[in-house]
Amino acid sequence: MKALFITLISILLLTACSDSDTSGGVTMEEQSGGEPDTKPFPEAKCPDGNTQYKCGWITSTEGGNKSYYIKTGADLSQASLRNADLGNASLRNADLRYADLGNADLRYADLKDAALGNAWLNYALLSYANLRNAKLNDVDLTGADLGHADLRYANLTGAWLAGANLRDTNLSGANLHYVTLRDANLGNANLSNANLSNANLTDADLSGAYLHSANLTSATLSNVTADDYTTCPNGINRGTAGDDCGF
Repeated sequence: MKALFITLISILLLTACSDSDTSGGVTMEEQSGGEPDTKPFPEAKCPDGNTQYKCGWITSTEGGNKSYYIKTGADLSQASLRNADLGNASLRNADLRYADLGNADLRYADLKDAALGNAWLNYALLSYANLRNAKLNDVDLTGADLGHADLRYANLTGAWLAGANLRDTNLSGANLHYVTLRDANLGNANLSNANLSNANLTDADLSGAYLHSANLTSATLSNVTADDYTTCPNGINRGTAGDDCGF
């Protein structure tokens, strides 16, 4: 009888856990040690043992109060996380394709190697975020703050960054093919070896930007702001004889 009672209690507990809405997220059973960590973000212990970044459950009030688990490699595709506070989040290798992260706070978040294609990140806060090697093709980053972010080798093909802040951002080796950077602030940004072919930089600020070996083929450079500290693709400072900035 006692064994039957314990079995029934176990079934009830498992049922309670399975009731949590994890649409687009990960299940509690995926936590380290086989024990679910039910703490809310950012209080949970990250499964990979990383203490620099934060993990845990987050419930979005946008799109039906769905709950998602924030952790490395999480499946958050099509997640509704608009206005979410995800500062210092552990999202390396996460799948965030088509996710809505508009106005979200992702400052200092780890998004290295994350898949963010076609996601909405308009007006999101991403300063100091690690986006190295991230896939950001066709993402909407209108008005986003990416100051001091690490975007080395990121793929931003077709992304929309009109009015975005990219000051002091590292975009070395990034693919910015057909990217819209109209009115963007790229002051002191590192764009060395970046592919800016067919990009629209109308009214962008490139003061102090480092464009050594960048590809500006067919880029729109109307009304670009630059200064004597702007380094052109051929390594010569703008305004110096022989520079090939084109603006």
